Amino acid sequence: MELGEIEAFLTLAEELHFGRTATRLHVSQSRVSQLIRSLERRAGGPLFERTSRRVALTALGEQLRENAAPAYEGLHDALARARETSRTMSGELRVGYLPSLGGAPLTDIADAFRRAHPGCAVTLRQITMTELTRAWSGEVDIQATLLPVDEPGLTVGPALGTYERLLAVADDHPLTAAGRVRLEDLADYHLPAMPPGIPSALHDSYWPTRTPSGRPITRITVNGTYREALHLIARGRIVLPTDSGTTRFRRYPGVTWLPIVDMPAARAVLTWRTAAENARIHAFAGLATRVI
Repeated sequence: MELGEIEAFLTLAEELHFGRTATRLHVSQSRVSQLIRSLERRAGGPLFERTSRRVALTALGEQLRENAAPAYEGLHDALARARETSRTMSGELRVGYLPSLGGAPLTDIADAFRRAHPGCAVTLRQITMTELTRAWSGEVDIQATLLPVDEPGLTVGPALGTYERLLAVADDHPLTAAGRVRLEDLADYHLPAMPPGIPSALHDSYWPTRTPSGRPITRITVNGTYREALHLIARGRIVLPTDSGTTRFRRYPGVTWLPIVDMPAARAVLTWRTAAENARIHAFAGLATRVI
């Protein structure tokens, strides 16, 4: 049953006049007649008695009005409550993000969300790659991360941007002469072993274990922070694949970033647990498609 048919029926049952009904519904009288005829076919009999002087409900029409009016009003009430909820959204939206994805456009989306929903707090929380899985399990509501995402039960939402793949090397590293590198070059140098806990698909996308020809890429254990890894890079001990998102915030004396020409660009997206979807998440994701 079409909602438009019920709306036309209930309006005509109140007005008992096709012209006034058409005016209220902002349609033509012929459209009102078409909707009523369609509903009468569904109902199995005439709902109105029509003469040149008057329109009146039949017994079948009276019965349908009695049964349909509460359901129709309930639907309108539900829609009104949904609209009110969207206007007065409350609570808190916890937004996680990888360090390289801080700043715009994520902060622009959060600012737009605060303006659109002043009753709902937005908390931005930095998440490391090793914390991604735990964060997805419920520590944050929505997460700005990098593809690929193959964790079960996650929805991949709007894109946040793309970033060029780069290799961090020492300023005087042999690779700097060419001004660019290929994945095959990585077999000739040492990469740091990444800490455990990084989702496997994301780990393999950034730090492959073999070159395209199958040569193994050597890993060495590096203790300490990312800044300490940059220190080793500047000394020529290791090289590190990264992306241009990271270099927005991470600069270090003696380190040069070279484009990796045969690695696809890194893609940042919003993700969230499918089972935990709510109005706040959808509102934030919707704003992302308009702000970016």
